[in-house]
Amino acid sequence: MDLGGHQKELQRCASITYTTMSLDEERCLGCVYIYPYETADADVLMWVRKEEYEALEGDVFNRVGRWIAAEWPLEDVRHPVREG
Repeated sequence: MDLGGHQKELQRCASITYTTMSLDEERCLGCVYIYPYETADADVLMWVRKEEYEALEGDVFNRVGRWIAAEWPLEDVRHPVREG
């Protein structure tokens, strides 16, 4: 999806998008997308840059999972790329 598509989703409150940045906030490392889902509270999708994948992918997934569990009122969260 392009940025225009994401903007339209945000305006309709159909998704929430977060950008993951380097610690110095100089570089976008990836994004996290939270979408409502018919049979679950939300789908959570994320990506990290190809050159950062090995170093960050598992860490980002674990941190996002902990953050959602601690801060969001969601009972049933799907991670469709991880779950297959």
